[in-house]
Amino acid sequence: MHSKLVLMASSAMFSLAMAASAQAQTTIEELVVTAEKREQSLQDVPVAISAFTNETRDLVGINSVQDMTNFTPGLTYNNAGDRITLRGVGRISNVQAADGAVAIYSDGIFTSSTFEASKQPLFIDRVEVLRGPQGTLYGRNSIGGAINVLSTRPTDSFQAEVRGTVANFETTIVQGTVSGPLAEGLRMRLNGSWEKQRKGWYDNIVPGTEESGNVIDQLYGEIQFEADFGERADGWVKLSTFNWSNGDGGLGGRGGFTAAPYNTTQEAPSVFYLNQGFGCSGQVINVANRSPTGCTNPTLRDERQFANNISSKVSLRDTWVLASEYTFHMDTMDLRYIGGGARYHYTLYQDNDGGPITSYTIPIRPFNPALPAAGQPCAATNLFVAPGACQPLTIFPDAFTSYEEDKKWISHELNLSSTSD
Repeated sequence: MHSKLVLMASSAMFSLAMAASAQAQTTIEELVVTAEKREQSLQDVPVAISAFTNETRDLVGINSVQDMTNFTPGLTYNNAGDRITLRGVGRISNVQAADGAVAIYSDGIFTSSTFEASKQPLFIDRVEVLRGPQGTLYGRNSIGGAINVLSTRPTDSFQAEVRGTVANFETTIVQGTVSGPLAEGLRMRLNGSWEKQRKGWYDNIVPGTEESGNVIDQLYGEIQFEADFGERADGWVKLSTFNWSNGDGGLGGRGGFTAAPYNTTQEAPSVFYLNQGFGCSGQVINVANRSPTGCTNPTLRDERQFANNISSKVSLRDTWVLASEYTFHMDTMDLRYIGGGARYHYTLYQDNDGGPITSYTIPIRPFNPALPAAGQPCAATNLFVAPGACQPLTIFPDAFTSYEEDKKWISHELNLSSTSD
């Protein structure tokens, strides 16, 4: 009887321990967000929010906006155009006059560059994705929603961390942060990172050309200062810069290559390319083709190979973000000024023809005495001109896009909010 009682007591203790452990594992720690311009519990904010702390991003592997789409309902990212949409609303045009529909705020300063939300988790306290119109608090560019990027602030005690990564495709990532007090009531944080991927996911078989697909060369630097002005006032300022020169497939670049014959729709008249095999059937002469495989697209046999004589590039340069925040704490109210500016110079140089042929010549067709003078065929393009006007026509089929955005914003905001119920 005694053994039976001990066994029952042990089973009860074990069940209670398992229940307590399960409850501890399923308990969600309170997450504080600033979606409504004040610190609130995520559960108390009447907005559809997906919030990602730096710990969460490290844990699940969120290193870019593209990764964030896997965990945020309604968020999509177009890599080719470097565009964000929320719930189907966003900017898909490259026209300068077309405002974005998803506002991105870096510590309260507006920008349309997605890079701010793609910074390393080491430098960001959290990212908040607010779904649905947010025009009341976030302005005209937030009809689809808003993304808040909040930096990790300076600390009261000295802290330092360095991370290094060596990976496939000759990838090297080095990032570090140093934070701590400089004097009584004055703190500083210094952040920096360098990311380099030398080999691409795709191999361009044309001699002398660069590889493609996520070829990355990025630099980021940031400095912060935080100060206390007596017991009721404090201030914070951040200056950051980032520059990158990425190959095809980076942010804003192309992500892959089509396993199909070379695209010639922008290279020659339709009558010519429709039946002439893009210069491989003998209907043209003096074809300058840089591909070792001739007119056969190597992607048809190997999805990791392509042949292209133009290298696509995407770059950000002269890029700065200045953000500052000064707060005066009253008994039941906070008066806060948020000011600064952002600028960037974005360039996208992208190939459109998708092929290695740089030139070809359309030969002269012989004179046809059965046709009138005004109806003599001049060349394979079915052009009809007077006799004697027919000359060999040399085509240079390179087609590419050079798109730039050189933008800057200045922001001033005065915020008066209560600190009690």
